[in-house]
Amino acid sequence: MTLREKYTLEIGNVERLIDQLQKGQIREKDDVPGVPSAQTLGNNLAEAFETLLRKIEADAPGDIQTVADRIER
Repeated sequence: MTLREKYTLEIGNVERLIDQLQKGQIREKDDVPGVPSAQTLGNNLAEAFETLLRKIEADAPGDIQTVADRIER
């Protein structure tokens, strides 16, 4: 299993946050409920990236494996 497969949910979360930034979907610009501020988006991206790195370094299971294990029980 590749790292991309193992951590597909975590990588998808980081990609989603990057996509929001690239599209300029921030509260300061749009002022739409449910759209995060630039600061919140940056904090979420930093946290998601750090979480992913910690899991990779520890060779911890990805979220998708955790969910699969719970379903099997």
